[in-house]
Amino acid sequence: MALACAMTMSASAQMGTNPKWLGDAIFYQIYPSSYMDTDGNGIGDLPGITQKLDYIKSLGVNAIWLNPVFESGWFDGGYDVIDFYKIDPRFGTNTDMVSLVKEAHKRGIKVCLDLVAGHTSTKCPWFKESANGDRNSRYSDYFIWTDSISEGDKKEIAERHKEANPASSTRGRYVEMNAKRGKYYEKNFFECQPALNYGFAKPDPNQPWEQPVTAPGPQAVRREMRNIMAFWFDKGVDGFRVDMASSLVKNDSGKKEVSKLWNEMREWKDENYPECVLISEWSDPAVAIPAGFNIDFMIHFGIKVILHSSSTVIHRGVSHGQDRIYQRITSSVTSIRLVKVR
Repeated sequence: MALACAMTMSASAQMGTNPKWLGDAIFYQIYPSSYMDTDGNGIGDLPGITQKLDYIKSLGVNAIWLNPVFESGWFDGGYDVIDFYKIDPRFGTNTDMVSLVKEAHKRGIKVCLDLVAGHTSTKCPWFKESANGDRNSRYSDYFIWTDSISEGDKKEIAERHKEANPASSTRGRYVEMNAKRGKYYEKNFFECQPALNYGFAKPDPNQPWEQPVTAPGPQAVRREMRNIMAFWFDKGVDGFRVDMASSLVKNDSGKKEVSKLWNEMREWKDENYPECVLISEWSDPAVAIPAGFNIDFMIHFGIKVILHSSSTVIHRGVSHGQDRIYQRITSSVTSIRLVKVR
């Protein structure tokens, strides 16, 4: 089952003009592992998606969004990335991705990928080099390291390790590693997902390891994300859906710094790749669109229905039984409908 989103966009977004193709885009979500398998190993692959493009087109779809396809440790369904510049071998090769994009474009179908911007896998070479301790290495400050944490954070680590499977627990903020670079690193979800260092909106002067967003490390991580997007845009990819887009900057109440970050990304994207799109997993278009995204995809826990009018967008989460009404979103999404496609 996939999710198709038919979207009507206004002439321009908060920053710049949206690509014309976005005006009548219908997105079809594909989880590659469980899609079409062409080599008989029981795992879906990119050639399998390519083979099904005519079927996808027959549904009236003109854009596809693939869940993570980059090389991964596969602890968290591909959301623990080892190499952002390489297709995971289970799915094929970079050439297979380029072939998929070319064949999709022949059929008038755009291709968007998932970008896990907030963290990597502990198997990622960036993290391994950072952990080695050379403060002048390229990746030294790509991650958040400290030799001291609060007693409360230490207790969280201890409680996590009492659980039956600590590696599968999201409890606590830090992981004790005793690496040369630092005794602890900050994680985002699981222990195997060290947070990338986009800096802290309000660094605590008593915790000197909390770097401001303007520090060299956080700025290098931003450049790396731009490089990743440029690498795939240059190969024909049409956009990225950014996983947990609002969570990159730490201690960022009001999301002011992360909004500045994505506005910078949007300005860069519009200047260099105006026909490509940035899609957020923010679930709050009233914030995500002014932050620079072309579209905000909802976090669909259970079935969600989007109702709309010229002045309000109503987001109903059936699994929670709650309505959330957003203020008017000027120059953004004006019509969305979600349907299930079997």
